[in-house]
Amino acid sequence: MIDNGINNTKTIVLATSNDDINIYLADVCYHIFEVPSVYVRLKDSRKAKLLDKNINVICPFDLTIREGEIF
Repeated sequence: MIDNGINNTKTIVLATSNDDINIYLADVCYHIFEVPSVYVRLKDSRKAKLLDKNINVICPFDLTIREGEIF
């Protein structure tokens, strides 16, 4: 991560296919590298409670459900 410039990063989006990896990387980016704006994609929205409240969570399934409620 250091070789790829994480120290100068202002925003990062973590969207691997594995929620656990996304959560781990989000914590590392926010707490260790102090990236001010961290977004993490989670398949399971219940896992969002594992993250710091300042880490932004994106749950595609929940977004789909909310979008469907509008119509």
